[in-house]
Amino acid sequence: MSAPLEPTAVQVDASWYRNPQTSGGRVYHMLRPGTSNSDERVACGKYAMFAGHTPARMIDNAIRCQRNGCKQAWPTGGAS
Repeated sequence: MSAPLEPTAVQVDASWYRNPQTSGGRVYHMLRPGTSNSDERVACGKYAMFAGHTPARMIDNAIRCQRNGCKQAWPTGGAS
C-alpha cells in the first residue's frame, strides 16, 4: 500500500489572463485531495492555471487562501 500524498498548495499563474491583477499579495490555494497534475482543482473552486506547487505545511498562515473550501482544507499546526 502506498503512503498518502502530502497536501499540496499552489498559487494562481495570472500570466494567461488578458489583464492580470498582479497588485497585492499572492495567496496559496489548497489542491483538492486526489487531484492529478493534469486536472488541477483547488478546494475553494477557483478555476485557473496553477504554479508554485509547495507542501501545504510550509505555507505561512498570512498567505493562505481563506475562501470557503481552502480555509477548511489547510492542515492545522503548519507554518505561522
